[in-house]
Amino acid sequence: MTSEQMKPHWALRALGAVALLAGLYLLVGGAYLMSLGGSWYYVIAGLGLVASGALIFLGRILGVVIYLATFIFTVCWTYYDTGLNFWGWVPRTAAPLVIAIAVLLSVPLFRGRTVTPLRSRLSVTGGLALIAVFAVFFAQMLEPHGIVRNDISITPGKETETTAEMGGEWREWGRTGEGVRYSPLDQITKDNVGDLEVVWTAHHGQIPDAALANEDQNTPLYVDGTLFHCAYNNVVTAFDGTTGKEKWVFNPHASAPLWLRCRSIAYVDPAVVSGTAGNAKVGGTSGTANRKTAGSSFAPDVKILTEGATDGSNTKEIDANLAANAGDTVAEQSIEAGKRDNGEEETADANASTTNAAVADSNETADVGEDCGPRIVVATVDGRLMSIRASDGKLCTSFGEDGVVDLHEGMGSYFAGEYMPTTGAILAGNKIIIGGWVMDNRAVGEAPGVVRAYNAITGALEWAWDSGNSKIDTYPPRGESYTRGTPNVWAPMSYDLELNMVYLPTGNATPDYWGGERSDSDNKYSSSVVALNLDTGKDVWHFQTTHHDLWDYDLASQPALVDFPKDDGTTIPAVVQLTKRGEIFVLDRRDGTPLTKVTEQPVPQGSARGEYYSPTQPFSTGMPSIGSDDSVLSENKSWGMTPFDHLYCRIRTMKTRWDGLMTPPSTDVYYEFPGNGGGFNWGSASFDQSRNLLVLNNMIWPNRTHLIETDTTGGKDLSGGSEGGPMAGTPYQVFIGYNILEFFATPCFEPPFGTVTAIDLATQKIKWQIPMGTTEDTGPFGLRTYMPINTGMPTLGGLLTTKPGLSFFAGTQDYYLRAIDTETGDIVWKSRLPVGSQSVPITYTDENNRQIIVVQAAGARHSPNRGDYLIAYALKEK
Repeated sequence: MTSEQMKPHWALRALGAVALLAGLYLLVGGAYLMSLGGSWYYVIAGLGLVASGALIFLGRILGVVIYLATFIFTVCWTYYDTGLNFWGWVPRTAAPLVIAIAVLLSVPLFRGRTVTPLRSRLSVTGGLALIAVFAVFFAQMLEPHGIVRNDISITPGKETETTAEMGGEWREWGRTGEGVRYSPLDQITKDNVGDLEVVWTAHHGQIPDAALANEDQNTPLYVDGTLFHCAYNNVVTAFDGTTGKEKWVFNPHASAPLWLRCRSIAYVDPAVVSGTAGNAKVGGTSGTANRKTAGSSFAPDVKILTEGATDGSNTKEIDANLAANAGDTVAEQSIEAGKRDNGEEETADANASTTNAAVADSNETADVGEDCGPRIVVATVDGRLMSIRASDGKLCTSFGEDGVVDLHEGMGSYFAGEYMPTTGAILAGNKIIIGGWVMDNRAVGEAPGVVRAYNAITGALEWAWDSGNSKIDTYPPRGESYTRGTPNVWAPMSYDLELNMVYLPTGNATPDYWGGERSDSDNKYSSSVVALNLDTGKDVWHFQTTHHDLWDYDLASQPALVDFPKDDGTTIPAVVQLTKRGEIFVLDRRDGTPLTKVTEQPVPQGSARGEYYSPTQPFSTGMPSIGSDDSVLSENKSWGMTPFDHLYCRIRTMKTRWDGLMTPPSTDVYYEFPGNGGGFNWGSASFDQSRNLLVLNNMIWPNRTHLIETDTTGGKDLSGGSEGGPMAGTPYQVFIGYNILEFFATPCFEPPFGTVTAIDLATQKIKWQIPMGTTEDTGPFGLRTYMPINTGMPTLGGLLTTKPGLSFFAGTQDYYLRAIDTETGDIVWKSRLPVGSQSVPITYTDENNRQIIVVQAAGARHSPNRGDYLIAYALKEK
């Protein structure tokens, strides 16, 4: 045999080189992991790969034997390290299995007396068998794992009068002021849900820019045959709820630098509101409950479609200018508001006055007072509260100043985009109540977190809740402002007209990650459920879910008002509050008393400069805690797609500080778990009133966070937003990172990353839990895999539950609307969407007496694929 014939086949050289390089990586990385106190496996596996790779490269059959021995060792170690946990097997064995297949199939390429035809055939057969094993393994990746189902008998519940009174409509963000997203409509059942089909698709024309973190998270309203949608930039569009045809468009020309949202709008019917006026207070300590302010700096337009029009044809454009200077910026507007707050003379621009007068005299404005009829109230991202007629989108000029209330009043000066009402206003009785979002981590003493109530018809300020100054109950005195930096309320509120209370889920005093200068009132009201008297705005009771919050654990979910079942068959009026921590608090909504066990438990303490810490935190031990199992942060729960990124993530886990739940901020890189997105976010809970089942979605997503001394930023841009903030006025800046492998953009911890859970409220036990969402429309490097690997993905949005026992959900990273059996957790139907959704599906009865399901789809969070869809489903006609 010639020397040329004895040279190893090129394929063996390539295979050997791959194994050799992989072994060197595992050997070096494994040695470093061992030095940190981590697993010894990678050193042994690295040695095996180096030896087998070198021998295969040289054409020695012994390399095959050594690799197969290393593979068998890997399988045994995997069982030792992770047990039968399926997702734990993926990074440990999938890539080694592929290499084992290649090694076995390469045996016929070896030369020498030891490679007999029989051995070659056996090796190839073994390789083919492993291909079959890999196929089964991959198929299992498409199946859900970690499903929980408990045999709990359902305790029948009773639908509330509020639910029944809503009938076939959807008038509020949570359908009713109870905020439970439950509908008694029963045409669509478990038996016929498979017959759902798309009956119309509408476009509103407003596509959010993902680069600016703008998101369309709106839940539309349906009232009296019309569907009302508010886009991320506050453009309100009315559609025929039966056909999907556009009726009118109202464009307020709202502007803000980033983070634009319009999660909800309020529907006001004067005939109903006038009957609930009660003893509502008008005016207050300042004696200026309806101050007149200069006109807005933006020019809203109304586009009304004539009968039969579906697009831009047959339309008339109405220029409803509120001011001459339509190009002014939000920053300029806030400066002008600040001047008024500081006592400067109120003077409207002459051109603006002329424009306003012209509008008031034109036929394109709505009539005054209650004659304006039902109207929509929208809060814009640039700080305006606007009332528009529901029938045609024209401004109701008797509301505020020519249809507009200036929310900058009393707020003082602040940066553009620092304060925005992202969720919108609610109607409670005869009042429009509005809070607002305040930018995270910019500085101490940011914009005030005041909550205000306005007369729903006139726009007069009726009360203000300033948590930092109880003496202010409407406007602050001239030259002053509401208390700066107080806990804000950006999430949806709920209300109970019988108890005459509105329930606020409060945020945090600014900034989030350092609280050394917080006041007593900040520490009293941050991250709390606060019940206010609906007439006066005074604090009735409050319950704090996180003491001295240093983790951005503001309450993001709408308080859910439920009838809590007792063992004797009676019920207690309760409020269920979800938290970013995954804790679920159940309180008597009359006085805030916990109805399930809450314990104060010791938590880790810190040593940041100028900071102090709460020694304990409240844990709702009487209810399940969802997605807060911190074992996901242990070394053996680290994850990746292959042993290589898995090793990297294990090293990073060992290097990241973790003292347990509520690990406080420090200059060391530490895990924040659950992360500042939750847990539970604004999607909130849905409550099946007929079954006493609380159905909720969450995300499981740790952050890797650290404080940075103010003079050592290391060149990082900490100007604000979700990746960090300068926290001006504190000793530190903060950097907030996700626990992902940055290069691949894949998580460093095991699935699931998001779930849907049903909790039986009668027993306070989990009835079922399933991973929710697949990787079909996401993947490594930010690319779509088109493979529906069922890891469960972070969810954003909420669920709709219905009387027949169905829960509809679309807030996943993949583009589907799903129907879930509320009693079992089985997915019984799904429909492909053109893009993802971050909304709550709604249901109503259209004018043909059909039950309609509508989902808004404008793009999943962090997805580049965007749209402007409203999609309606109904049962196929037979």
